[in-house]
Amino acid sequence: MPIVAFNLYRHGVTDLAAVVPMLAALTLLDKRPGWAGLAAGLALSVKLFPGVLVVACCIPASAWARYGAGVIAGLLPVAFFFAASPTDFINNILWFNAIRPPDSTSIAAALPDLVAIVLKGISLIVLAVIALWTLRRSVELQHRCAFIVIGSVFALLSGPVCHNNYLLWWLPAFCVLLAGPLAGLVSPSLVTQRAWCSAS
Repeated sequence: MPIVAFNLYRHGVTDLAAVVPMLAALTLLDKRPGWAGLAAGLALSVKLFPGVLVVACCIPASAWARYGAGVIAGLLPVAFFFAASPTDFINNILWFNAIRPPDSTSIAAALPDLVAIVLKGISLIVLAVIALWTLRRSVELQHRCAFIVIGSVFALLSGPVCHNNYLLWWLPAFCVLLAGPLAGLVSPSLVTQRAWCSAS
C-alpha cells in the first residue's frame, strides 16, 4: 500500500522496526516458542505499542515458560537504559504515554474526559482478555492475527493520537486474515492455468 512506503521513506517512521519482529513471532510460535518470545520481546523493546499487544497475542498455552524466557531475553536491550536511569526511563516510556494530551487525530479529543477514561479502561480490559485467552487456549494463527487487529483498533480508538503510520500495526495481520478466505476461493489448478496462459 502506498501509505506504508510514504510513512517509511517520507516521514521516516519507526513502527516497522516493531512490526517486523511481531511477524517473526507469529511465524516462529508453533515450532520455536522460545525464539518467538525473543522476537516479541524485541518488538516490545523497540516500541511499547504494538509491543505489548504482540506479547499478549503470541502467548502459547503449552510452552509459555519458554516463550516467557524468550520475552525476557528480548527485553535485555531496554534493561540497559532502565538500569542507567530508571526515573527517566519510566517518565519517557510509561508516563509520557499515560498523560499525553490528545491531539486532533484522536477520538478522545472530542469526548468528555470521563468517557475517554472509560474507553481507555475498556481497551486495557480487551488487552487483558486477549492475554488470558491465548494463555489458556490453543490459538491458531488466524485468531492471533484477529486479536492483533482488534487490540490495535481499541488502542487507536482510546489513544491520545491516531496517526496514519499506526496502520502498520495491524495491516500485516489483517492481510493474513484476508488471505485465508481468499485462498479458498481460488483453486490451485486455476492459478496454474492462468500462470501458463500469461507465460505463453
